Amino acid sequence: VSEKEIEIVSGDKTQAYFAELKRRRFKVSVVVKNALYIWENCKVVKDGPTYEVQIEGGPQVVNRRKYPRIPLTNVCEILLKGETEPIIGRMVNLSAGGFAFTCTDKRLASASEQKLDLTIKDFDLLKGRALSGVAHRSSTDGSNYIVGCRMLADDKEIEINAEDLAVGDV
Repeated sequence: VSEKEIEIVSGDKTQAYFAELKRRRFKVSVVVKNALYIWENCKVVKDGPTYEVQIEGGPQVVNRRKYPRIPLTNVCEILLKGETEPIIGRMVNLSAGGFAFTCTDKRLASASEQKLDLTIKDFDLLKGRALSGVAHRSSTDGSNYIVGCRMLADDKEIEINAEDLAVGDV
């Protein structure tokens, strides 16, 4: 199977379903490590019991979130583990399991697996308490870096209060 095909092993009950799919194009959705990958316009290119499904182009990636996100624009201070000088940023969002912020500091250009502590300014819910996390992605928007982090542990206080502040499950 090439990188443009997915192998699907069907059972007795699904063979008729896949046989019907051979006659038309369809969408394929796959979940890997809490992310949903979606390919449009797919087709069956080899009959079963192991079917090969041809995919075209890159998938749409949708992160499946466990908790609702609270949109924020507060100033924040980011302290990278092992450093003493904080980075000033601006919050994007917060949930009981993670947070995202923007900053211009190049140390966060490739922040994958970087451990950090984050303090959100003027945010009463946390009362100045720092959140510990690990950066899992960093993307660029002009001169800004958008950094997404997962917290080391889910924060129950944020979870309990998020319903009143969040936009909803995404």
